[in-house]
Amino acid sequence: MNILIVCELCQIPPGLKKRPVCWKYNFDEHLKLMHPSQKGSTTFHTKLAITEEEIEAILKQTDGGILSEGRKCKKPVQKSQEVELAKRMKR
Repeated sequence: MNILIVCELCQIPPGLKKRPVCWKYNFDEHLKLMHPSQKGSTTFHTKLAITEEEIEAILKQTDGGILSEGRKCKKPVQKSQEVELAKRMKR
């Protein structure tokens, strides 16, 4: 499930009381852009893991670029995206 996750690597911005949050499915990009040389705790990375069930649900919803309700996706899922999702799942 694409949920909001607090980034334990981000600093609390001045004037705020909480760290920034990012969507789970976008977190890999956030880490690459904002924290390229930092790791995180094992617990943190466990929260970011995308399960096989999530990947299957995403692929079912976007099969051939058509959502299960019959609406068109903006872009069909490419084979390379499926491979990337599978790689993220195994981390």
